[in-house]
Amino acid sequence: MKLLDEIIETLSSQDGNLNEALLKTKVLLHRIGKKDLVDWVNKELNGYPDDSVPHYRNVSCEVRADVWTPGWQIKSHPIPIAHLTTNEQKSLTEFVMRDSIATIEEALRKPVEGRRLIQMLPMEAMPRLSEGLAGGAAVQQAWCEINMRQVDNIIVQVRSRLLDFVLELNDGLGDVPEDGDLKTKAGSMDTTGMFNNAIFGPNTTILVGDHGVQRAQNTVTQGNLEELAGALTHVGIPPDEIEKLRQAITKDQHDGAAPSMDGETGTWYKNLLGRAAKGTLGVALEVVAGEGFKALAKYLGIGF
Repeated sequence: MKLLDEIIETLSSQDGNLNEALLKTKVLLHRIGKKDLVDWVNKELNGYPDDSVPHYRNVSCEVRADVWTPGWQIKSHPIPIAHLTTNEQKSLTEFVMRDSIATIEEALRKPVEGRRLIQMLPMEAMPRLSEGLAGGAAVQQAWCEINMRQVDNIIVQVRSRLLDFVLELNDGLGDVPEDGDLKTKAGSMDTTGMFNNAIFGPNTTILVGDHGVQRAQNTVTQGNLEELAGALTHVGIPPDEIEKLRQAITKDQHDGAAPSMDGETGTWYKNLLGRAAKGTLGVALEVVAGEGFKALAKYLGIGF
């Protein structure tokens, strides 16, 4: 498929334009009938609003200042902040990069010695920062200087994650021609799972419902019932079914057997599927069969 090949070629090249690759990925997702996955692509293209931002966009900062005393003056020097509260220190040394990929790429095109992103601090903060200085020194102006190596890592992360997805998709689609039935072929694959695992990692998925796209954590470890209950609650399984699950697990354990798909726990899940199929659960069948089963399988340790 030509479009997919172009995206792979761009992402594989160190000099490839990541913004262009994201735009083509947006077109690709629409062509294969997966426009519900475009949310992440749009946010990387346009920047992140005031909501959850991927962890790879968290960067560190160093506080620098122009300092003055009656006897000397020093420019752009790191200053101590140990006297500040923990929250104050955190606000000065941690920064979330919400900018678009194009803006970040533009900042990184400058020569290494000229790369610099800063956030100026308000004048009202100068007296508080000056408290950490000795000998009557005072801060004239201060700013947070962003770690540019970590900014560069944002590009690396987005490029690598997107490349993982398109390579796996390419393997799955095989030799489907450009004018072939891409939607049908992609529909026969777990394209959503491929995307979520590549972009967000194996513990995160995107659920699509009446209210659009949302992120849900599926961090269930074997034998941890509270994590299982939390994961199932998050995908919409009602409280009465969670309670039935607890009872089924307790029954399996009381009978001297570990909870399994062959015992009361498995019977509970089959009944849950039945309710979803009849439309009486309030949760889509594909969610119960997908994320619901994944969470239960992780709890049971059956290697899903």
